[in-house]
Amino acid sequence: MKTRSPDTIGYLLLPIMERYNIDVSRKYFKTLLRKVCDKFGKKRSEIGVITGTRAEMYFDGRWESVSFDAIEELARKGTDIVFIEKEGIIDELKSHADKYGVAMVNSRGYLVEYAHDLMNEAKRLDANIVIITDYDLSGVNLASKCSDDIPWVTMNDTTLQYFGLQKDKNIVVRATNTKLMDHVKDIMENDDRFADLDIEFLKTIRIEINAVIAAVGDVRFWKFVMDKLQELYPTRNYNRAIELPTKDTSIDETDLYPNAIRKLIVHVRKVVDNAVEETEEKIKSEQENIIGFLAVSAKKQENKRLVIKTIAEHEDIKRIEIHATELCNSCVIDLTPASDGDISEDRSGQGIN
Repeated sequence: MKTRSPDTIGYLLLPIMERYNIDVSRKYFKTLLRKVCDKFGKKRSEIGVITGTRAEMYFDGRWESVSFDAIEELARKGTDIVFIEKEGIIDELKSHADKYGVAMVNSRGYLVEYAHDLMNEAKRLDANIVIITDYDLSGVNLASKCSDDIPWVTMNDTTLQYFGLQKDKNIVVRATNTKLMDHVKDIMENDDRFADLDIEFLKTIRIEINAVIAAVGDVRFWKFVMDKLQELYPTRNYNRAIELPTKDTSIDETDLYPNAIRKLIVHVRKVVDNAVEETEEKIKSEQENIIGFLAVSAKKQENKRLVIKTIAEHEDIKRIEIHATELCNSCVIDLTPASDGDISEDRSGQGIN
């Protein structure tokens, strides 16, 4: 199903509304859209309408919050990181971004401190960074707050020429945030990146990303993004998007092993699953209706000890353990019991799921 933000749907329906002399504000249009869905008992997400706001990074099928603790990890993701001003746009483009290992960040019309930190850290770690905004006073203000080595892409004359679009009534809308006019004039005087702005145009008019996508479609718009990235950054580091096979947590590590070892591991997993089924069902049942509260960490450890005991006492596991011990001894493998910390370190080092 094709997904669209309410703003993009509004632009797509604009010619029809004009044909019937319907003139409503964007806010009212969104209200009507919600009422129509409610009337037919449908959630907007069920019919492909993108709802909600995100201050997050999207990469490889996942959304992650841009928080202080996550900056270092997020800064390592994506060959390119595209900061997009408008909410909902990323949902329209994410399938294309997934194909080429590009990450996207929704700035929701402003860049908080953590987003700036993410930009700086990602740049340091060899990411290609670009910010895309509407062509309006708010977009200029947002882009001006980024360091001067972060390229700014906007819906200006150059972009319209790329698509063969004109500044007609289906593309331009009335300017908002006109209180930023004096500030933008100061930006133009002090920052060469914005010296060529059409300030007379921006006094009364703006061009939104949604309008351009509505006019050309998400496929052509994504090609524009790719062409712009290629122009700005001819090369990219694909180690930021492609994990080495032994480190890739999206695959089963047994796929890398020789047949006999893989078969053995898969067999052990099946035996373990059968061994713990009754015990884990009992745990699940006991946890369904707790009066008051549980200390989650302590309960997890208790459950773990119970499952370990269940597995160790299972007859099939005992037989496998005897043969596994003989094999380890013949291979001179140290069978000293490992601590939980040692196991975690070993698993992360070997790329085991």
